[in-house]
Amino acid sequence: MEWINWNQLKENEKCFFMDDEIPRLHNEHKNRIFTCTGKNAREFRADALSKIPEYSYLVSSPNRKEVSLSIIDAWGDPEKEQEVRSWLYGLGIPYSKEVYLLYDNQVVRTEWKILVKYWDCFANNVGMVMVVVDSSWSWACEFHHEDVISFYDYSKNT
Repeated sequence: MEWINWNQLKENEKCFFMDDEIPRLHNEHKNRIFTCTGKNAREFRADALSKIPEYSYLVSSPNRKEVSLSIIDAWGDPEKEQEVRSWLYGLGIPYSKEVYLLYDNQVVRTEWKILVKYWDCFANNVGMVMVVVDSSWSWACEFHHEDVISFYDYSKNT
């Protein structure tokens, strides 16, 4: 799989950030964001989701712990955006953990810390859902288009 660093992306390939959000992105953080698009991204997404036990955003699974947070009032409100960051931090994922943000036709590889800091930028342009996973396949964090974040933990039920 070919990963392209943020600094090598064309402007239209940075579509998971809105133009006015890009100035917020620190230079050191740009080096921690990689992306893959097209067929490779779709195959990676399908493979990743198939590795998560009983995963589906369409049905509920009795074998997972689930917590959700409404973010409908958080957009554009710095205090509430920080509350969402605190909620994400409280999920207990190590900041240095490498994660994959699965969009329909794009996969972003970064660290949990980068996702937490820029959650609003990454989630601003999701289609149906952006799913975040790591290589343990023991959890999934969904950013839904209807302004809800759902975290599913499979490790505590196995």
